[in-house]
Amino acid sequence: MQQTAGDNAVQIQGQTINVGMSYADVKDLCTSLIRSEIASYEQRANQIAQNRFDDIMAKLLKALSQIDEKYRMRFQEPAIQFAANETFKEFIRSGKEELSDDLIDLMIERIKVDEHTTKQALIDEARQIIPKLTTSSIAVLALLTFSKLIFVRNRQEFEKILQLMIPLVNELGSPQSLDIAYLEQVRCGHSFPSMLTKKGFIETMLHSYSPIFKHPITIEQFNQIATETGINQRDSQLFMRIVSLFETNGNLMTMNISTISDELFSTNKQDMADSLKLIVEKMPSYTKDEVKQFFIDLASNWQNVIALFNRLDIRSFTVSPVGYYIGCRKLSKLFGEEVPIETFFDNKTSH
Repeated sequence: MQQTAGDNAVQIQGQTINVGMSYADVKDLCTSLIRSEIASYEQRANQIAQNRFDDIMAKLLKALSQIDEKYRMRFQEPAIQFAANETFKEFIRSGKEELSDDLIDLMIERIKVDEHTTKQALIDEARQIIPKLTTSSIAVLALLTFSKLIFVRNRQEFEKILQLMIPLVNELGSPQSLDIAYLEQVRCGHSFPSMLTKKGFIETMLHSYSPIFKHPITIEQFNQIATETGINQRDSQLFMRIVSLFETNGNLMTMNISTISDELFSTNKQDMADSLKLIVEKMPSYTKDEVKQFFIDLASNWQNVIALFNRLDIRSFTVSPVGYYIGCRKLSKLFGEEVPIETFFDNKTSH
């Protein structure tokens, strides 16, 4: 459109058309219309923001009603008020329901810890980082955290843990190299391309949970192993305690513990552990393909986890303390029991 000599006429394809309004009038009208439309958008955005604030406030009040009053009293502290306001702002900006759950979880954890402690600093850093992460990236951190923990359970309880992890496995999707690089940028870990710090998922499971991935043996085979190792001859009480750790079905005996750990034993820890290791070593192990099939039978998307842990960018990625904290909080919510960050940084990582 090109303006002609007359203020109230325009020229289109060589023809002059009188529009009854000057160019300045048209400009002012368009500006007014745009301003009015933007104002309506602003009003709508304000209403959405108010609705989101109401939603997260309701969630926070519900969560606060379930904890000790001494923690609720901490809302008198300026630091807690600042943390709460940041929580509200992050959810109002995003509107993602799963983010509101994570932020409320971290807010409750925040009021339970003392000020000026390492854990308080970790929580505050996690509150800043989580809004920047995708659901898939949080799943990566949780799975990396899981791979470093050893859950001391019986077979049935361990399989229940794996079932509880299926929603997390489904959230993983197919993270790209950019996603892993971004985890490093937001201080969730560090990459050392020239150093492989992790085994594959199958190898990790075989190492950490050797008793789970053993084929059943017959009672006769068990007795033969006990005789060859001399276990049944050294201490009859110890021998019977070892037998109690097996599940018998007809003539078959299956190891009924997830891993060999001192936490399983109240007395004679070393003798018990050493004796169990001798038996487990002589039991036929699952092949890598059998372990893979075990997980895929639980849920087909476990194959995405297996593929993730085979990637060089993951095997060379070392999770930072705040990355492990985010992973621990995710696992705690899935399992309905605390997976404390302190356990992760103990001399052992059993849980």
